[in-house]
Amino acid sequence: MEEKVQITAINIGNRMRKYFGDIDGLANSLARHGLLTPIVLDNENNLVAGHRRLLAAKQLGWPDIPFRRVEALDAIARQELELEENLRRKDLEWQEEVVGLYKLYTAK
Repeated sequence: MEEKVQITAINIGNRMRKYFGDIDGLANSLARHGLLTPIVLDNENNLVAGHRRLLAAKQLGWPDIPFRRVEALDAIARQELELEENLRRKDLEWQEEVVGLYKLYTAK
C-alpha cells in the first residue's frame, strides 16, 4: 500500500521552476491513469520534487497524494534533487511520439 500525505500538509517553499506549462493536461492524465510517479518530500514535508504533479492533484481536488520520503537533505542536496528530476527526464522524439500515437489509435 502506498503512503499518502494530506496535500494541505505539504510545504512548497521557493522552487526553481516558475513556468508550469499544461497543468490541465497533466490533471486529465492523473484523473484517467492516477499518479504514476509519487512526489518527493523531505522529513518536514517540504516538497523536493513533483510541483507540477502536486498542482494537478490540487486542481482535481485530491485531499491527499502518494509520496516518497527522502531523509537528511541539506539545502544543496534538496536543490540538486529538484534539478536532477527536471534535467534528467527526456521527452520522446517526435518520430517516437508519432509511432506511439499511431499504435494507440489503430489498436484493436
